[in-house]
Amino acid sequence: MMSHSLNNPINLFKIPIPSSMKLSNRDFNPVYITNLDELNYRFYKECYPSTFDYMNSLKTLDFLTISKKGQEKIKNATEELHKMFVNTTGSVLSNKNLYKYFNMSKDQWKYAKESFDKYKDKYLYGRMDIGFSFDLNNIKIFEYNTGLCGDIYDTTDFQRDMFNYFFGKNKNKYTLSNFDEIENSNYSGSNIINKLGNRFKHLLKIYKMDSSTPIYFITANGKEEFLVLSSFFKALNNKNLNYKICKYGKDLEYDKKTGDLIDKEYQTPVNFLYKTYSWYKIFKEYQNPNHQKFFDIFSPKYPKNFNFIEPLWKTVMGNKALLPFVYKKYPKHPLLLPCSFDPNDEIFENEEYLIEKAFTGRGSMKTKKVKKSEIQEGKKGVIYQKMFDKNRIGNYFYIMGSYVIGPKFGGCYIKQSNLLINDYNCNVMPVRFLYN
Repeated sequence: MMSHSLNNPINLFKIPIPSSMKLSNRDFNPVYITNLDELNYRFYKECYPSTFDYMNSLKTLDFLTISKKGQEKIKNATEELHKMFVNTTGSVLSNKNLYKYFNMSKDQWKYAKESFDKYKDKYLYGRMDIGFSFDLNNIKIFEYNTGLCGDIYDTTDFQRDMFNYFFGKNKNKYTLSNFDEIENSNYSGSNIINKLGNRFKHLLKIYKMDSSTPIYFITANGKEEFLVLSSFFKALNNKNLNYKICKYGKDLEYDKKTGDLIDKEYQTPVNFLYKTYSWYKIFKEYQNPNHQKFFDIFSPKYPKNFNFIEPLWKTVMGNKALLPFVYKKYPKHPLLLPCSFDPNDEIFENEEYLIEKAFTGRGSMKTKKVKKSEIQEGKKGVIYQKMFDKNRIGNYFYIMGSYVIGPKFGGCYIKQSNLLINDYNCNVMPVRFLYN
């Protein structure tokens, strides 16, 4: 067993995986089946079969414990970074000429500014990808994600079930010196569901809506969407709040003249709508004449008598083009990595390699390590960021996904990968917050 001093903020343990718990059938989609206990229903996503091969090769499972002091460091860093990103979003939206950096039109930029002025404090949540050293003396944000955060399931149910499976059923097999402390602590996502429920209630309150007002969810029918919504619905059920899944055209109709969105079943107006579509995809799809009718509901140019729970301005906050502006506004801030549109910017000094990221898109799909001397001059649609590699122990890198619910820290998960840039084959690790 490998571990670090129990006095460290973060401690890494290894436990053996019994042979009876090996994966046996890669045709199952383990993340999306939430009512079964067997390990082969838990790991990982059917569309990434190399994950299954990797998990079958494991002889041990890693899990982390984070001290109360360490949790406080993560909480403070997350909340401070969130404020910085919100403030920078407001600053860039005040400049009418920056829309091109964010792949937006002048009109879309104007609507985003109006959205920020009106809905600055009226949003649900967000997630940051963070690099860290195990003593937590180095915490650096890689990027801020404001769209559909699919890892919320990994942060809540998945971590709890993993821990309970390995420890709850097999506690007598392990002789960790602080087992009772670990067992009696909270897993890192234990409070997110409760905080999400309270945030939904808060949004109803600040809009002066009754708690019985239903919250509508419109989806694109993706597996990840329903995975996220399953966590949302659990939060809403815990607070006795009403909700309804719907499809535009089938369940809802929109009147451009009045701005009313109507529930066709009950002929009642919709007040709150959560969309699983990202705003930047909506902008793109709206350019297609065949899709315009469908996306009328999202178009900012039409009057609306209903509110999006995740407002338009958050598409600017979640765009990686914001990262250089954050660094410019808070230069040399200890939580930030130097970041620029120009790979030859003097802030990178003598760096040989940089991280290149596309403005929009999913994580590792459009993120890569590049040699600075080989970067094509004038490449558009990307930003450059200084590398960070202090999140490494042995052959593995660790990345933290840290949530804010409203403006407050909600919880975190940690993924482990043998790559510097974590991809979709990385492993979600059980994490515990220690309170004793």
